[in-house]
Amino acid sequence: MVCCTAFAVIFNDDSYTNYAYTMVAHGQRVSHLPETYESEDFEFTGWYREDTDELFDVTQPVEKDMVIYAGWKSKASFDFGKLTLLVPFGVLALLGVLLLLTDIRRQRGSR
Repeated sequence: MVCCTAFAVIFNDDSYTNYAYTMVAHGQRVSHLPETYESEDFEFTGWYREDTDELFDVTQPVEKDMVIYAGWKSKASFDFGKLTLLVPFGVLALLGVLLLLTDIRRQRGSR
């Protein structure tokens, strides 16, 4: 049985310059998460466990020292991922236009 043991929970904001930490008694939960800075280029997605890369769950008791890191997502003004969904339709439309032009040309030649 572990008695009176405290663990360090270290928060890394991913800039490797600003660390926050808290000490948590064995079996207790982290009482609050540190605030992060705001960025024009990136959106904060949450705090993640360094050992599992999973979202940190503040409802779970702390049973060892932990490093938690800030997750960030680019605020790109244009999402190319959604554009790639339209590429097959664009190819089909282009093929349709080419077939139509070929048919028109063939009909004019047969007159």
